[in-house]
Amino acid sequence: MYAETNKDIYLEDIAKSYNPNSESHNLALPGSGHPLYKSLKTCGKMAIRGECKKGHCYLKVLKCKKEWCEICGKEKSEAHQGIYAKFLSRLKKVDQAGYLVITFPEEMRENLRNKVELGKIMIKVKRSLKGAGYGLGLQRWHWSGDRDKKKWLPHLNIILGGEGRLEKSELERLKSRLRALLGLPLKGNIHYSYKTGPAALCHLARYVTRPTWGGLWDWEEELAIDLHGFRKNRWWGNWSKMSDVWDLTGDGKIGALVELAKGQCPDCGGAILWVPGVQRLPLALPITHLGGGFYRIEICQKI
Repeated sequence: MYAETNKDIYLEDIAKSYNPNSESHNLALPGSGHPLYKSLKTCGKMAIRGECKKGHCYLKVLKCKKEWCEICGKEKSEAHQGIYAKFLSRLKKVDQAGYLVITFPEEMRENLRNKVELGKIMIKVKRSLKGAGYGLGLQRWHWSGDRDKKKWLPHLNIILGGEGRLEKSELERLKSRLRALLGLPLKGNIHYSYKTGPAALCHLARYVTRPTWGGLWDWEEELAIDLHGFRKNRWWGNWSKMSDVWDLTGDGKIGALVELAKGQCPDCGGAILWVPGVQRLPLALPITHLGGGFYRIEICQKI
């Protein structure tokens, strides 16, 4: 059956894609016992199993999700697909969104080389925007620019759910509020645009969630260790209480991935219960790849 449809994948093949001798997984990091080093070593080698009440079974391969990992740090990687799906699960609830990008002048960037300062900025911006009446938001840091991927250029991306074109006076008030909050110069540093419709929102989510560490790894090992454990993706607002205003019927795979990212079965909509404990790969099971590290187990059984 599976050979005829050519859709079955065995987890031995997944495990083979992990190369323990690859260069980025054997970096001479300061203190090889650091959790960062350990997470790179185990990336893609463990999995957890989940099942809904109707007996649909799934497998989630555990990734380190670190942008400096040669597996997770690639655009369109399973780690990228996973966070993309999480952003989409929220953006499906609005038909348009505003997009703010806050960059920092060179003299301020050195102070942003630690997770405490980066976290403080995210909290300040969230509180300020909520106070100004922007009730739905998503935040994510980018570490480098589009042109020079080897230059430390941290900038904060903010998606404002439901927002569209802003009147010039409102936009200037918003920019002035953020400049004063963060101590930014009067000119530049804050850009605003907006996106309307499913296609534009999907593109925005894919762009914002892409990995941006790129070539920084070659000389920024210490910075990677300092940022280990930092939550660079955050959101606010009652997204979970809102209904979807558009769907992903044109793309079954990403639609299934969005449901899985919410912890729901894409086949029946029921909640997925993830079984405690992890399984070391490889495992010989007939499965179908759904993206984002998720697989459907075609013959559900205890593993």
